[in-house]
Amino acid sequence: MRILFLTVLLSCSGLPLNNKNLKTSSSHFFDYTDQSGSYTYKRELKSAKGKLITRVNLLSKDNLELEKTVAVSSLGMIKNDSNSSVSILPNVSQFKIWFDKKEFFSQVKILRKSRSLEVTVKNQQESTVKEYSLPKGRYFCFFSQIPECLAKQNLLFLSSKKKIPLYIIWDNFPYHVELFRGISDKPYTSATIALEGHDKNELKYSLDIGNQVLFYHYNRKLEFVKMFWISQGISVVRR
Repeated sequence: MRILFLTVLLSCSGLPLNNKNLKTSSSHFFDYTDQSGSYTYKRELKSAKGKLITRVNLLSKDNLELEKTVAVSSLGMIKNDSNSSVSILPNVSQFKIWFDKKEFFSQVKILRKSRSLEVTVKNQQESTVKEYSLPKGRYFCFFSQIPECLAKQNLLFLSSKKKIPLYIIWDNFPYHVELFRGISDKPYTSATIALEGHDKNELKYSLDIGNQVLFYHYNRKLEFVKMFWISQGISVVRR
């Protein structure tokens, strides 16, 4: 009964039930807050030629770059008897972070033939390359691309009916264990996405990563507007 009511509510309120109306490019500034302070969070999105490209920058109040993530995924189509849906396949990501004015770099590349992740890590002292096997699953999302990965694959609507399992690939690996408390040291984590609540302006989704929950908020156009990671003291709110 709840699912039927929600479906009718979404239809009547004008919210899209698929990804056809999503923008192919955008650039937005967010207010980013964690336990260390307040920052500027810039997200740029471009979808063209079968690629989804996102660029995320974390900036200090003095406009000094603290973190930078560029992630590229392939856009495809999955066809079945009744319809077709968009599929997102992560390709490669690059992450930079500055600790004490020193640059640290990592690259996560998906090797499809061996179904594994090739991780390159560089700092002032060394450069290493390691390979990690990937689990079987239908949905994979780079951490920095979660908002688009959920929306474009229609997971926002599907998860209004039931919890949808997926895997999050940490494109800030291996530095994610230093940035976030209580996170597995693996380059990926299993998760589920579910509709948590809604009102006339927003839809709220919970992303459960096992021992912690992230809340993603979308407006009526299914545009990402907020994220709250309460256990980490993190909030990301679009200006």
